[in-house]
Amino acid sequence: QSYQSPFDVSAQEIYRARVDLHSRLSRKVTLRNKLYYTDFSWASQGTLFNGVFPNAQGGLDVSRSLVLLDDRQKALGNQFEMLFSFSTGSINHTLLTGLELAQWTDVFSLDAALLPNVDLFTPVETAALPHFIIPGQSQAADSKSLVIAPYVVSRMAFSESFQAFLGGRYDRIDYDDPLTSTDRKYNKLSPMVGLVLAPTEELSFYANVGQAFAPPSSQVAGPREAEESQQFEIGTKKYLMDNRLQASLALYHLQKDNIGIPDATGVTKQDGDQKSRGIELELMVRPRPDWHTFFSYALSDAELTRFTEFVAVPTATGVNFLFLDRSGNTPAFSPRHILNVWTAKGFRNGIELGVGGRYVSEQFIAEDNQFQMDGVLTFDASVSYTYKQWKFRMNAKNLTDRKYETRGFGATSVIPAEPFGMYCAFELNLQ
Repeated sequence: QSYQSPFDVSAQEIYRARVDLHSRLSRKVTLRNKLYYTDFSWASQGTLFNGVFPNAQGGLDVSRSLVLLDDRQKALGNQFEMLFSFSTGSINHTLLTGLELAQWTDVFSLDAALLPNVDLFTPVETAALPHFIIPGQSQAADSKSLVIAPYVVSRMAFSESFQAFLGGRYDRIDYDDPLTSTDRKYNKLSPMVGLVLAPTEELSFYANVGQAFAPPSSQVAGPREAEESQQFEIGTKKYLMDNRLQASLALYHLQKDNIGIPDATGVTKQDGDQKSRGIELELMVRPRPDWHTFFSYALSDAELTRFTEFVAVPTATGVNFLFLDRSGNTPAFSPRHILNVWTAKGFRNGIELGVGGRYVSEQFIAEDNQFQMDGVLTFDASVSYTYKQWKFRMNAKNLTDRKYETRGFGATSVIPAEPFGMYCAFELNLQ
């Protein structure tokens, strides 16, 4: 049965622009600059299911509401980097220093409207315009985030077989939303360290550990701790067949604390902790210089280690509100298997053709693990043409127009994924 209302719609528009500049001042000093801009808008109306309740006639009704979202996000930023190469005694250094300046804005309104109940077994749609907005359930924001983030990464080569990496990024973020009287400031250092051991030119082993953080969503009003993560990774890389085959294998452990989790209405009021462990395998094959094939596979085991959800439970005497411990469940939208295959062939006339596929396994849409989206296999293709400093690229996504679901709005909704589409890009290399 379908209990979806006739008003459900989801429309997204994304505009991106980026300018990369690169200048080599000398053999030991290189300048890089990246200016980027993103404009994202999302207009969405989606049916949410509030539960099943007995009606006066002795039957069962599905209680519904309609969420109306109008969201506009913009990001403008610049990354300036300087790369130095030098030596101190027998140690060769590569030092990267950079500064990122960015402004993020998010203007949105979120409303909830009543929808008429429908029978659980024989639903008959009676919903009509205009929508009745539920008082006290609306949310809006007009937020702005200013980011200042210097960072540095140093690579030290002690010999041909041993290297060390050390670095960090310091973020200062000022968040302001006058509509909700929210003012948050974050000052966080994200360090990282790594080692590389290469017994031979064809074989290397590496290990790294690092910390990171992310500020809360603009849907969260008032004070809120930032999301923090710690990751440890070990791996190996191997070159075979005269470097025509490159293989890498990595094992990782990732711990995330204070992650934002949306409730049934889509509002991120809750937080929890989660951990994930996994394996990542990558293969790159080059049978010929103008032909390459890429394969990657990721196996992930993710688990909520702390999350208590506040839910409404219908009973014969009414609705009870309970706290349910979801610890041990799988986080939403955390597929266990992801597989990618891509092959591309270039020609002397400047044309390159590519084709590939992507498989994503089943995944839950909410932390209660009650509903699971099916796994999906999609195919893409590309064609590009390079002429002197110019490059034109056209990508075809979802070649077979496969119908499947993707992340929706709220813990009880999904939306159709993008159908077959064509995307074009132009590149100009000024070097």
